[in-house]
Parts: sequence; C-alpha cells; structure tokens
Amino acid sequence: MEDQSRLNNRLNVGLPAYIKTAEGFLQNIRKDIDTLNQNIDDKSLILGGVTYKTSKEIGEVLADCARAIYDDKLHETPRGHYRGMKISIVQNEQHKIDVIMSGMTTTSFRIGATTPEENATRLEDAPCTVFEKLPSAEAEVKRLYQEVKDCEEGLGKPFPKEAEFREKTLRYNEVNLLIEEQNKQEDQLVTKDLEGKQTEAMAR
Repeated sequence: MEDQSRLNNRLNVGLPAYIKTAEGFLQNIRKDIDTLNQNIDDKSLILGGVTYKTSKEIGEVLADCARAIYDDKLHETPRGHYRGMKISIVQNEQHKIDVIMSGMTTTSFRIGATTPEENATRLEDAPCTVFEKLPSAEAEVKRLYQEVKDCEEGLGKPFPKEAEFREKTLRYNEVNLLIEEQNKQEDQLVTKDLEGKQTEAMAR
C-alpha cells in the first residue's frame, strides 16, 4: 500500500510540476533559438548604444570593459544586444568578468582584460551553447512523459514485493498453527501424566 500511495503521489503531484517546468524550459530554449536564427546574419555587438561590427572591435571593447571593471572605473553595468539577445558584463563572485547573454534563458562566458581575440570568439560561440541545450531539454520532457506512463501502468498492480509478503505471511500462519497444535498435544500429554499420577497417589 505504501508503494501504491507513493506512486499515486508521484503521478498526480510530483510529475505534473516537473513536466510544467521542463516544458517551460524547452519552450524558452526554442524561443531563444528562433531569435538567434532570425538574427544570424547580424554579428555586430551593440554595447552602451555603440555598434561594434568587426571581431577586432568586439574583442577590444569587451577587454576594455573587463579592464574598467577590474579598475573600478565603471559605475554602471555595460549592457547591450547581440543577435537579438540581451548582453550584460558583470564581475562574478570569484572576481572574474562574465558576459551574460540572456533571452528567455541565460548563458554566460568568461572574458579577459588582455584577451580581445578570445573574447570575440567566445561571444561568437555563445549561441552554440543555447543550441546545445535543446536535445537534453527535449529528452527530459520525453523521459518525464514516459515516467507518467510507467506510473499509470504501475497503479492498481500489486507492489513488487506483495507476492513475497503474502507467501511469507501464509507460511508464518502455517507455522503458528503447527506450534499451537504441538503445544496443545504437549498440554494434553502433561495433563494426562498429572491425572495418572494423581490416580496412582489416591490408590495408595
């Protein structure tokens, strides 16, 4: 009964919540992919209202932002857009500089104050990270729906160890009956023995 109750709770409470979250995440990834695809031909970076078009310009402005943050010369977070996604440049808890690319989901990557070429490459590669999230998100939704089917099939069936439990219970009852019968026979023998001794004593 405990397994059936747990299964029912998983089916009607846990799984619906997980599916809602997983489907929402999948939908958001697809929206971000659509946004990136719609802006696939525009590789320019808009930062602080200024447009940077070449890899050299993009790499250098990212390095400049990283340097300014390290030197505590920026009082506002640098913000902009890249391929339809929002861009923010922040210092993380480890005091490293991250570029946050966000739409419906969020992706981040590290930049440096002295690595402009790497900065530009990492920005250009960032959309690939969003695309790479799609297969695992689809697989998770599929897995959850399969679990729903498994739970539905499991409900109403005996829990896996029920047969073993019944068998052991039956055996336990049989043993108890044998013990009770044996005790009765022993009691009868003892009673007869006492009665015999009492008769013998009275005869004397």
